[in-house]
Amino acid sequence: MQNRNIRTHTHTHTHTHTHTHTHTHTHTHTHTHFLRFSHTVLKSVRNSFELRLEIMKTRNINVYNFLKPRKKLK
Repeated sequence: MQNRNIRTHTHTHTHTHTHTHTHTHTHTHTHTHFLRFSHTVLKSVRNSFELRLEIMKTRNINVYNFLKPRKKLK
């Protein structure tokens, strides 16, 4: 009985190992796909980032102008 249990355990372990290997392969494929996707979208992301910078600059000016009068009140 003990030998049978050990054999079953080994088989399960091997099966798990195979599953992990397959999962790693899938992950690598997904990663490559993601890199291609990033390369395609890079220009769009750059434009969005520049837009964000402009918005942040404008906001900073507004905040500065808004804080300036408050300082004078004190």
